[in-house]
Amino acid sequence: SDLVLVLSSASIPNDGSQTALATVTALDSNRNAVAGVPVTIRVDQGGIATPSGTVTSSAGTLSAEIGIGADSSNRTITVTATSGGISRTANLEVRDPVIGGGTGPTIAVSLSSSVVTPLAPVTVTIAARSANGSPLAGVVVGLSTARGNLATLAQSSVLTDASGVATTTLNA
Repeated sequence: SDLVLVLSSASIPNDGSQTALATVTALDSNRNAVAGVPVTIRVDQGGIATPSGTVTSSAGTLSAEIGIGADSSNRTITVTATSGGISRTANLEVRDPVIGGGTGPTIAVSLSSSVVTPLAPVTVTIAARSANGSPLAGVVVGLSTARGNLATLAQSSVLTDASGVATTTLNA
């Protein structure tokens, strides 16, 4: 016998706008799904689990919606599925919502010109933003060029300022 626990997402936003679906499949010794198996789904860290029932369906599965509860802090919620003496866990990350549909913090790079010549170096501006769009100060950003023989950077890494911005020079 075994349980397989799968989450529909590895993370959910801390604003409560989304939940994750935890699906548990009960398996026999031949790895076939088994109906009617009692399963409990629990969460920690203030999360909320809303199960679809207390035993596996005819397909051998039981699901639960997992939400953040009243706690909007960033954290890891551990989801635990238990049946008899078997327990399986999965981690669900609760984090800042992502603006614009991305997946997390972003780095934007802009150039003062698209043409670099020996007489006209280009200023490279780097802007670091958190998942919710706030500036990220004090971030070290590593830099490199794919064409090091044609253009070189004045620095191989820069540190963002209080506005989440750093600059360097690209020379030909």
